[in-house]
Order: sequence, then structure tokens, then C-alpha cells
Amino acid sequence: MKLYPEQQVVVDKCIAHINTPKNKPGVCVCPTSFGKSLVISELAKVVGIKVLILQPSIELLKQNYDKLILLGGEASIYSAGVNSKEIGHLTYATLGSVKNLGKEFREWGVQLVIIDECDRGIPPNSSSVFSKFIKDLQPKSIIGFTATPFYNKTGGFGEPTTLRIMTRVRPKIFHSFIHVTQIQEMVEKGRWTPIRYKAYEFDENALVINSTGSDFTEESIKRYNEAKGINNKIYLEIKGLLSAGYKKILVFCDSVETAEKFSKHVPESGFVHGGLSKKEREKVLNDFKHKNLKVLFNHTVLTVGYDHPELQVLIMGRATGSFSLYYQILGRGVRLHESKAETLFIDFGGNYKRFGPLDEITIEDHPGNGWSLFNGDKLLSGYVLGSTPITKQDLDRKVESSVKVTSDYKFTFGKFRDKFVHEVPRWYLDFLCDETKFSPTTKTLKDVIALCRKYLEDSKLEQLV
Repeated sequence: MKLYPEQQVVVDKCIAHINTPKNKPGVCVCPTSFGKSLVISELAKVVGIKVLILQPSIELLKQNYDKLILLGGEASIYSAGVNSKEIGHLTYATLGSVKNLGKEFREWGVQLVIIDECDRGIPPNSSSVFSKFIKDLQPKSIIGFTATPFYNKTGGFGEPTTLRIMTRVRPKIFHSFIHVTQIQEMVEKGRWTPIRYKAYEFDENALVINSTGSDFTEESIKRYNEAKGINNKIYLEIKGLLSAGYKKILVFCDSVETAEKFSKHVPESGFVHGGLSKKEREKVLNDFKHKNLKVLFNHTVLTVGYDHPELQVLIMGRATGSFSLYYQILGRGVRLHESKAETLFIDFGGNYKRFGPLDEITIEDHPGNGWSLFNGDKLLSGYVLGSTPITKQDLDRKVESSVKVTSDYKFTFGKFRDKFVHEVPRWYLDFLCDETKFSPTTKTLKDVIALCRKYLEDSKLEQLV
């Protein structure tokens, strides 16, 4: 199987990176449907040194190993989950199976470690299992592959999460981007199924940020869905889709319990969850792909690595504050297939409004902010999501000016009494300025809020991290 020219470019850049003396770990960004597993397989074949490929799960290991075999390659597998513990010139493994074998792989001569889905399961702190393994192995090069090169940095104490580019965190594993393929490039080359969006009204104020600040609480999501009758609306939507002739519908529910309940009421449907045995799960997925099931329900188990190009409809029946989860769910529907001209995405959780259309997402090295994630002109990374929006034009101003905005006003009320405006968290100022959450009743409060609004606008670049 021959690579596309753009896939070959990634292989060539990786080889150049490996041949750079004293290279530091780097990342290749390959959007969903790019053919990342084929690129990894080809790189491992032609690089000329012994390679270890770490996979985040047994399912992805098997899937990508099979693709290597289709390319005509040969490899060994070291994973207890597939009852194989062999080390070869090229070895596929899960970290859990090899975490104590760093020295053995070093003695075997492994010089390159490739990490698939490198934004998952490898915390960058020096005490992590991964860090210990790498310290024992001492490879010449480390290369990560992912479609979503960022982390959710938790704020805690009820503060929203911050989306951080993985090369801009401390501590960090990856120091540079070897190559970035933009989603729009995939669209222009006709290798990305267009997405048609249908979004229902959603009240963001009804949700509660969880204790880590990383997402909304499951309780507030379910409470909102119950109050607004969301699951009943999903049921009616599915009935309409089936009547219209749709046959491949994947639904992400607000809980496992909801997914199970749906499967009992929707004909020709099934559901999967983490508690199913391997055999049970494979049967349901096979029935959905090849047999009589038209609708498949789940909570979050089919977000990464689930490959079913015939999918016609994605329904998101829950809200999320995680852009990675939003991207991965939409990514299930962008693979090309002759049976469809587009994929319909139906959103019941305000996610489309929160993050925007996927084909307008870019990862750019902006002169005013370094590597950043954008949706169109709107910045998504490096500041508290949901806070005062920042645009590329704002970042251009940052290049031209370094004036620091301050305010002499000191709060005389509330949880930040006796704090100057510039000492108060932005999320609290946003709360005060949100008319749907806080209604001033006196002229003094109205004046304070007007001051806060001006401060937020003048100082919004200060929220960048």
C-alpha cells in the first residue's frame, strides 16, 4: 500500500528529526482520517533502527499491527492482553506490559520510541511510570503522534479548565512540533467527509464545573437533560432518522444507564460499555458493522480508535468542556466511504456553539503567542475557556504593545473583598459581568461592573498562560 504524498512528507520529516544530533522529543499532528497508523508503520519499516511503538490500548495495538501487516511489514507484539511477549526489530506494546522492561529493551538495542495517541496516558511528571521507563531505556529519539496535541489543565476550586498545547506545559515530554497537518488540508484534498451540523438550543448556565475544573459534572449534565427532556428529544430524533432511511447512527449518551435504556426501546439497536467482556463487545460492534443493528449507544467508550467509515449520523447527547472529547467524537464520522456524501452531527449539549465547526480548527505558531489552537480567528488554547474571547487580532496587538493594564479599584464586597481588580480571578469578573448570573441592584454595583467590563476588555491578553 503506497502512501499519499502528504503522508510521505511526515515520514521524511520524522527521519530528518531522528538524524538530528541530540534531538528532543517531538510531535507529529495528524488529523483523524489522515492515515496516522500507516505513517507510523511506514516510518518503523524504513527508519533502519530498532523501534518500540507504544499504543494506548490493546484495541488500537491490534488495529495498527494489522495495518502494518497489510503494508507488508513484520513486527512483534509485547502485550499481556494479546498473550504475546516477543521483542523484535519492531515491537508493538502497551506501556502497562513493558513498564518494567526499559533496561531489557535498551540491551536489545531499541533506539526509537514512537508513541501513538501521545496526549493520552503518559503524564509528563518525572515520577510517572512512563518517565521511569524512558529513563531505563534511554532511546535516541522519541516521536509522538496525535490528532489532538493538547491537555486540559485543571484549575480546581470550581474554576474552568484551560486548554494547553502539549509543548507549552511544565513539566513536558514533547519540546517541538515535527509536522502539523491542518484539517482544512484534508478537506481540500477530498480525504475528509464533510460534516453537517444540527445544534439544539442549550443553556450553558445550568452546568456545574467539576472539582478539578476539567469538565462539567456528570450530575449537572444528567440533571439538565432530565429538566429539558433531552433524552426524549434524542429518541424522537432517532425515530425520524430511521424513518428517513439512515442505517448507521452512533449516539453518545449522558450515562451508561441511559445508553442501556435507549437500547431497550429503540428497535435494531445495541449498546456498549466498559464492563462488557471482550467477546460481548466484539459481537455488538460486529452486529452494528455487518448485520442488523442500525443504532449504537454508548457513553464515552467509542471516542478514540473506533473505526467505522460507514457511520452516517453522530448524536451527542451530553455537554462537555473537553475539546479533545468533542474532536474525537466528531472524528468518528469523517472517514470516507462510498455510501455517504456527508456525516450529520446532531448536538444536544451546546458543544458546537462552545467549540465551533471542526474544519475551521487550526494549530498555528502565531508570532504573538507561539503555538496555539484556533477556531477561525478565535483562540481556544492558553486561557480559561468561556472567559473573555481572544482573537488573532488581539494577539497581533500583543506583538505591537506590551502595556500592562491595572486598576486601582479595590473590591468592598464579595469573596474577594479588599482585592484589587487585577488580583481577582477572571472567572469571577466574568461572573459579575454576566447579566444572566448576576443582576446589580444599586448604582454603585452597576459602576463596579462597568469598570470590570472595561478591565476585562483592556486586559484580556493578560489571561494568556
